[in-house]
Amino acid sequence: MQHDIIDNRESYLADAVRPLLHESVRGHFAVGYFFLSGFKAIAKELESVQELRLLIGNTSDRATVEQLAEGHASRAAILAKQREGEFLNAQQRAKLVQEGERKIRERLERLDQTDEDQALVEQLVRLISAERLKVKVYTRNRLHAKAYIFDYSTERFEKGIAIVGRSNLSLAGLQDNTELNVVVHGNGNHEQLHAWFQKLWDEAEPFPAELMTELKSSWALDESITPYELYLKGLYHLTKDRLEEPDVPMPADFPPLADFQWAAVKSAIRILKLRHGVFISDVVGLGKSFIAAALLKWLKVRERQRALIICPTPLVKMWRDRFVDRYDLGAEVLSLGMLSQANFAFEEERFQNKQIVLLDESHNLRHSDSLRYDRLNQWNRDQVRGQQSQRPSP
Repeated sequence: MQHDIIDNRESYLADAVRPLLHESVRGHFAVGYFFLSGFKAIAKELESVQELRLLIGNTSDRATVEQLAEGHASRAAILAKQREGEFLNAQQRAKLVQEGERKIRERLERLDQTDEDQALVEQLVRLISAERLKVKVYTRNRLHAKAYIFDYSTERFEKGIAIVGRSNLSLAGLQDNTELNVVVHGNGNHEQLHAWFQKLWDEAEPFPAELMTELKSSWALDESITPYELYLKGLYHLTKDRLEEPDVPMPADFPPLADFQWAAVKSAIRILKLRHGVFISDVVGLGKSFIAAALLKWLKVRERQRALIICPTPLVKMWRDRFVDRYDLGAEVLSLGMLSQANFAFEEERFQNKQIVLLDESHNLRHSDSLRYDRLNQWNRDQVRGQQSQRPSP
């Protein structure tokens, strides 16, 4: 059965607004908020209208009024609070306009920085510059009503049509939220709604200058940022944790490392605490073994953690002589060859109660279907369960 109800369940407001904009010469929208997501949903159809007047509400005192109502205050008290807006001085009205400007800025900052969103901002600037999009803020009191009024060309018998209800000009209001709106037909209704909108429009405060300032200074149109500055910004966010982390002193009995090596140790400490694992990767000759050994030394001294070092057989002697014994790492060294032997068992006491494993040449364990991988994986799980069982009860 044909009807004029729009609830965003069986019929969507966006699907109703788009063709009406396309058929109209002018539009007059009264809504509570300025949402860029709402314009995105009707961006294509905006090009077909000669003029769109957008009246947005002031919601800065919304909480105060609703708290009075929820507290069952007298009707006189609620009306008195609402009427305060009718007697604001110029300074107070300017403050409300600034509040609207701040909200626009926040919504621009939350936009996805995509080509589509950039094109939307450029379109709005162009329409405002051409005076095809006009925006005002209603500051007298809360603009609770939502109305979308459309003017047809003079060639048609019908002067226009309207949609009134609960939906804001937002993506949620146009298609996501469960709302209730109704299409209003008839020249008499159109004339009355037009007069209602005009009265509010005449009482509202101009807003295009403030809106243009925020749009032009947004990321979409700000050409003052060079690619190099953008690169530095991205680089800072990638490394700010490292730049801002507190200084960690190098173990006293460990040989001095190069600055970049000690920076790697501190970065590895941070990542290990955050992710419970870390890769130490670099080209040949830059001291990955020294970095890893310094990390184990720090963990032993500061965290009382004991390590198991697993490495290829030719590197076992190097790890024992150059690092474990010389710098008292308190670690056990195991060759990958022993890990692959049929009679090998992790049950030996020297392999127990380890809190950290260092895998040198870890690509040797890249195949999850190998015996060495399966044994190490099972041992690691047993160690975790054993450490959990030793923790005191809360």
